[in-house]
Amino acid sequence: MKKTSLFLAALVLAAAAKSPAQTDLIARVHFAGVDRISADPNHVAFTNEFSSAEAGALESQTLDKLSRVPGEWFKSKLPSGAGDGAAQLRPLLDDLLKSEWILEIRDATNGSPEYALAIRLGDKLGDKRAQLWSKNLAALLQGWTGIGISQDNPSVWSLRKHQPPDLFQFSRSGDWLIVDCGQDKLTLNGAMLPSAAASDGWLSVEANWPRLAQLFPTLKAFDLPKLQMQAVGRGTNLQLTGNLTLAQPLPPLEKWRIPINEIHPPLVSFTAARGVGPWLAKQGWMRPFEIQPQPDQLFVWALAQIPFQTYAAEPVPDAKAALPGAGKPAAAQFRLAIRLVLLRERSHQPVDRLIAGNDRAGQDDQDDRETCQIFHPAKAIGESPRRFATDEDKRDPQRNG
Repeated sequence: MKKTSLFLAALVLAAAAKSPAQTDLIARVHFAGVDRISADPNHVAFTNEFSSAEAGALESQTLDKLSRVPGEWFKSKLPSGAGDGAAQLRPLLDDLLKSEWILEIRDATNGSPEYALAIRLGDKLGDKRAQLWSKNLAALLQGWTGIGISQDNPSVWSLRKHQPPDLFQFSRSGDWLIVDCGQDKLTLNGAMLPSAAASDGWLSVEANWPRLAQLFPTLKAFDLPKLQMQAVGRGTNLQLTGNLTLAQPLPPLEKWRIPINEIHPPLVSFTAARGVGPWLAKQGWMRPFEIQPQPDQLFVWALAQIPFQTYAAEPVPDAKAALPGAGKPAAAQFRLAIRLVLLRERSHQPVDRLIAGNDRAGQDDQDDRETCQIFHPAKAIGESPRRFATDEDKRDPQRNG
């Protein structure tokens, strides 16, 4: 489970790109592919984790849902009677999990961004997979636009429509399949492909987040700066590194106040951040916790004994006073999540085992008692200043455990 959670986190994060930043770059994502990752004997633990029946079921369910997303996005713009495209897209998504791929978005001089996806299909089935991509994408685009494709070369075809982005192109370059989309002309194509052997990174991302949020407004809620991140497998662990490029310099930072008396081994992860108070105050998911003013430091750590056993701490002037406002919303949200899980599990039981009538209320009370055993009694850490370590504090947290 440790490896599962870390890998999922890696799919959201990414690696410090080694090439110099380019002003027209909006985003670049490079994924090594599960097949290449699994082939490395140093990643046996990862391979075993994601070869299980449970992992396979989750993979299939997730890809099924993703195949319907583009159709939902463009639903209002599609002609009457056009399908959602899931039948054409779903067989292709397996390659995005198994194969190496690069997604790149760049600003163009005409003001309309260019989007390109390159997938490496270099195995024995590469030609068959490329033919499937060509066939399914051509059918999808023709069905959605009502416009036929233009093909002068067996490995290259294009489609030009009337609204931006007006040009789509499918092509092949060696082991790579490239799908390119832009306005008037396309410049990425093979230029986006790696010029040297790939590194040992699993996933890398470079993104101009403010510009990306202009294209996809839902991303504005995260309020992130430009970033470069990388996920690299190290035996049974996953190492995440990255850089954030801020538009403005940070104000002077207060000294670290790490809750060393509360952090004990065996740790599987530890995160410390400071100077994040203004950013956290803008996040909708933090508002229910009613911590005012928002502390400027945050610490998160996880232990190995129980899957997803995770703790978080923030230094506040009066921990006991802050606890009711923060603890009750958290307990209520998690109690709701647990209740939904319990109800879902019961929905699969035989009808004669379902709780009926007045017994339902009694069962609800029992659920609440079981939930409270998880979340109560709540604990306020840092009840006195000495419980948070400053930069001058040289104590060893393991010795203080």
